Amino acid sequence: MKKIKLLLLLAVVGFILPFGVDAASKKNVYIFKGATCGFCKKALEFFQNLINDKNYADKFDLIEYEVWNNEENSKLGKAVAEELEEEMDGVPYIVIGDVTFSGYTTSYDDQIKEAINNFYEDDEAVSVVETVRDSGEYNVTPEYTLVKNENKGNADAIIAIVIIVIAIGGFGYVVYLSRKDNTSKYYEKPVKNEKVEEIKEEEKVPEKKTTSAKKTTSAKKTSSSKKTTTKKTNSKKTTTKKK
Repeated sequence: MKKIKLLLLLAVVGFILPFGVDAASKKNVYIFKGATCGFCKKALEFFQNLINDKNYADKFDLIEYEVWNNEENSKLGKAVAEELEEEMDGVPYIVIGDVTFSGYTTSYDDQIKEAINNFYEDDEAVSVVETVRDSGEYNVTPEYTLVKNENKGNADAIIAIVIIVIAIGGFGYVVYLSRKDNTSKYYEKPVKNEKVEEIKEEEKVPEKKTTSAKKTTSAKKTSSSKKTTTKKTNSKKTTTKKK
């Protein structure tokens, strides 16, 4: 029984632990784009798919800076490239930590995914864009055009809630079993007092004997009285004969 309780407890902890431990924080990925840039649009479509991918959705947020019509955004992009000892000679210009991609083609997809994973897993990794932006005076205007699929997010939330409910139910059952076991340890069944029982038995026996004795005595008395009566009757008969 103890082994079963232990297994149930471990199962509950296994369910609850992933929700109780904070995951690594999301990292910011930056893209400097042009308002009507076709390659920028394709890059954004790629990132949109990543945001809806459960393997990447919780690893990054995409922050966009439009540079063709915003001078401050363009100034920041050029400063970031200069910090990395390169030039921003076109868009899109993608920056993931200190890794950059100039332009976009589907051949970059795996490299971008790898860069996101490395950036996410490295707690000491620094975002060059944030370092440059915070060290200077840039009146930039970020955009957040990509949105996670709400239906998929709701489904994930429902699954998470169901798992939590099952975990809580299992934990409650373990607690119930534990309390029940502890209660049974301290509960004693009523035990017959053998001495008291013996005394009662001894008291009962004489009562039966006394009753039988009374019956015998009364029977004897009745018999003797009958005999006496009979004798008297006989004596009367004898007297009558003598006369």
